[in-house]
Amino acid sequence: MQEAVGRALQGEDVEMEYRRYDKFGREIFICTIGRIIRNEQGEPMGVFGIDMNITNRKKQEMNLAALNRTLAEKNRELEKRNAELSAFAYAASHDLQEPLRKIQMFNSLILDREANRLSAQGRVHFDRSMAAAERMQTLVKNLIIYARTNTATRHYESVDLNELMGEVEQYLYETIRQKEAIIDYGPLPVVPVVEFMFWQLLQNLLENALRYCRPGVSPVIQLQYGAVDQSTVADLAIAAPGMYHQLTFSDNGTGFEPIYNQKIFGLFQRLHSPIDALTGTGIGLALCQRIMEYHDGYIIADGRPGEGATFTLYWPMRAV
Repeated sequence: MQEAVGRALQGEDVEMEYRRYDKFGREIFICTIGRIIRNEQGEPMGVFGIDMNITNRKKQEMNLAALNRTLAEKNRELEKRNAELSAFAYAASHDLQEPLRKIQMFNSLILDREANRLSAQGRVHFDRSMAAAERMQTLVKNLIIYARTNTATRHYESVDLNELMGEVEQYLYETIRQKEAIIDYGPLPVVPVVEFMFWQLLQNLLENALRYCRPGVSPVIQLQYGAVDQSTVADLAIAAPGMYHQLTFSDNGTGFEPIYNQKIFGLFQRLHSPIDALTGTGIGLALCQRIMEYHDGYIIADGRPGEGATFTLYWPMRAV
């Protein structure tokens, strides 16, 4: 304030903000604007001034500054956790490679030394075992790449969902055959996504539907694709302008109570404990949610006890 007064005494216009207390003892903020009135020769003749109460604006600025500090702190925590998660994924993936190498090594030994003794059906099973091990190795390698990649730089590629779904069906062939499942889907599009992530996404959803089928009822699993605009996703967190992919994954299985529509995506959440005690890890749907978040998308669940469940995926359309 002293500096502003000094400038005013030298004939300069001034504008300053300061804090004071009103007659009730409340803290307020004032903005004073002073303009020098000059004659034709430019000599100061007087001062015109105005005081404005800017308390509300200053409080909003202080609240915004506090929110920015909180946001910066949360971002630092998130960056730290992401770094820790990436380090864990990288280490865990490396640890998984050794048993996978051993599985492939023993498979190769069987192929070299025992191939002639295998029956035709045995050879089919063995080939599927080899393919599953190779697929697992590919997933582990991709996980390592993902763990070492900056998530701010995302690399999408054009992926044919028909081909990807076919690969997933082949991977789960034995389970599909044993349960006599019917998997129905029309033409699916080519979309820009991270391929190995979407393979994992489809595999988890299909495996989930096969696992939670009703006793004595053959699973019927349907996929439907559509393109929707912003109005369809207006209530979701991703409601940004533009068009969205919509992929619906429905089954006629055991279903679940609607109160679990959100809880089901929690890590290690398993709603069917008798089955999950023997199979499942409790991370499949949590992983699906993370994959959709990575694609700036969203997954919602709709359970109907004794009738089945529907999972709907939304993610924005984008060019590769």
